[in-house]
Amino acid sequence: MQFAELQREKSPAARVLLFPRDWIEDEEDEDPYLETSRRLLRAAARRYRVVLRPVDPVIKGDGDSIPPRYSLASFFSLIDYDRLLYLAPSGIIIDSLAMDALLAFAASRRIAALPEDPTASKISTDFMLLQPSLSTFRKLSAALGEADVSDTKLFQETFDASTSLLPPTAESETTLYYESSELRTLDDPESFNSTQFLSTTAYVRLADPELPGPEYDVPYGQMVQLRPKEEEPRWVWEKLYFKFRGNRMDVCGLDLLMPGKPKVAAATEAEAVALEEL
Repeated sequence: MQFAELQREKSPAARVLLFPRDWIEDEEDEDPYLETSRRLLRAAARRYRVVLRPVDPVIKGDGDSIPPRYSLASFFSLIDYDRLLYLAPSGIIIDSLAMDALLAFAASRRIAALPEDPTASKISTDFMLLQPSLSTFRKLSAALGEADVSDTKLFQETFDASTSLLPPTAESETTLYYESSELRTLDDPESFNSTQFLSTTAYVRLADPELPGPEYDVPYGQMVQLRPKEEEPRWVWEKLYFKFRGNRMDVCGLDLLMPGKPKVAAATEAEAVALEEL
């Protein structure tokens, strides 16, 4: 869906999607969830000129007690690109201009990320500008082989925040990254202006801790309890969630998932209600 939004915005940036190599090597696998994923990969490449890049797990596992491990570290292996901008899913791209400017004109460094919190003592992995490098990829892969840590902790331990934060951009009045949960905890919600917010924000990640994710069919009553109380932020919060839901069907041909259902069962239901075969 993000690729559809970039197409709509006429973003000149190349679009790259990483996926497990196993998805294309095991052609006889009849897992309906996997077949849905393959269908969406084909649609992304055909409709939105997305470059599909199969990747191997950083930790291969033993097929039994140790599962294969995929990592954001794999982005550093894409050395045919000068730099990459990573957006944590799932979210809505409102305006790609500031992100295009960041990607094109920011000074080169191994990584430039947002701070994890106001202290800016650690980086966040939700929005990152990366400079691919095989040496960095090998370093991160080796670190994962020695300790079972999350990607966030891995990056925080590898990249010092003092030299790894995003620099100011030419679009300094634009908020590059925002989380939907922040709309519920505004310091001064009465002064919040929805029009200004939508015109000065590049990307909103739909991340509310109480919800399983925007791709799930959460009862409307629960949404009502969680949404912002004030009119302006509430309107934006609902607009973004309902836009995501609509795009999931219109762009991907998928219905919402049912919380608690296995992936295969949910994917089978989604295929049954798809409006068209992509």
